[in-house]
Amino acid sequence: MKQEKSKKKSKFNGIVKRILKDFFIAIIKIFVIIPRRIKVEGKENLVKGPAVLVANHKSAYDPMFMLGSIDKNISFIAKKEVWNIPLGIGKFIAYIFDMIPVSRNGKDLRAIKDSLKVLEEEKYLGIFPEGKRYGLSKGKKMKSGAIHIAISKNIPVIPIGISGNCKMFNKTTLTIGKPIYFKFETDDHKRELDEYTKVMQNQILNLVNKEEYKEFRAD
Repeated sequence: MKQEKSKKKSKFNGIVKRILKDFFIAIIKIFVIIPRRIKVEGKENLVKGPAVLVANHKSAYDPMFMLGSIDKNISFIAKKEVWNIPLGIGKFIAYIFDMIPVSRNGKDLRAIKDSLKVLEEEKYLGIFPEGKRYGLSKGKKMKSGAIHIAISKNIPVIPIGISGNCKMFNKTTLTIGKPIYFKFETDDHKRELDEYTKVMQNQILNLVNKEEYKEFRAD
C-alpha cells in the first residue's frame, strides 16, 4: 500500500515538474529568446537519443538560449554557487531543470555519476567546457570532461557556437555542428583526451563569429 502511494506521489511530482518546466521555458521564449532575436542554425544535426552538447560560454543567458530554442530535454552541469542563490530560488531552478552541481576545484565524482544517469534517461547533457564565461579569453583551456563522459556512454558530442553580444534587441545566433563520435584507440587515454579536446575546441570555434574567438584556436 505504501509503495503504491509512493509511486503515485512520484508520478504526480513528475507531472507537476514537467508542467513547471514547460511554463518556465515558455517564459524564457517570451522574455529572452524573442527580444534577442535568437536564430538557430543546424538543427538537423541534433540526434535522437542521448548526446553531450558543448558550447562556448559568453553570458549567463547561454543555458536559457539553448533551453528556449532547442526542442530537447537538456540537463546542464552548473557551478555549485547556483544552488546558493537566496530565497531558495537557485535550488528551485536547479530542481525544475534537472541541473547538476559541479565543483570548479577539481574532479567531482558525484557530478559524473549524475551526468551518466541523465544520459541513461535519454536526455541531452549540456556542458560549457570553458568552465566559466569567456574562459578562453581569461587564459583557461577547454576541459575534457564532456568527451570522457561521451566516450564512456558511446554517444556523440555535439558542438554549438554562440555568436552575438547577447544583449536585448541584438541578434544572437546558435549554430549547431555535426555530431562527433570519439573513442579511445590506445592505452594512453590522457594524450588522446588532450587531442580530442583540441578537436572539440576547434569545432566549437568554427561555429562562432571568427572575430570573437580568432586567437583561441588550438593547434
